[in-house]
Amino acid sequence: MTRKIVATLVAMGVVGVLASCTGRASFGDETFADVERVLERGELEICSHTNHPDGLANQATASRTYVVALDCDGDDTVRMVVDRFDDAVDRDAAAQQFEVALRPRGDGAVWTYGPFTVFANGGRDDAVMDALTASLDQVGAR
Repeated sequence: MTRKIVATLVAMGVVGVLASCTGRASFGDETFADVERVLERGELEICSHTNHPDGLANQATASRTYVVALDCDGDDTVRMVVDRFDDAVDRDAAAQQFEVALRPRGDGAVWTYGPFTVFANGGRDDAVMDALTASLDQVGAR
């Protein structure tokens, strides 16, 4: 191989590695109550929630599912799954699995926040998703 081809392949590999890296939130000791406060500060209403003490995602130690809205009396809602993990490695692996599941056209988003992954299923142009994104951004979720 010529040097030019090798250099091109190396550059493509670096770009591929950088593209696959996404920043994650720092791993902390936040609780489900903290997640709920973030939602409420973002002017979202929690229409319903269900506890899953054994966790839903692989390696999750506990989970909660939520239905949130700007107004629970309306039809515009977002369904969320919040999974708690004991370490950042398991949390980040779960977040990556969710991200892969959303590509290329999935409706939804995933964040990491403290020991949690937050998976929200809803349209990206939806007012509820906009409010959710803004409130999670304010607390440093990624």
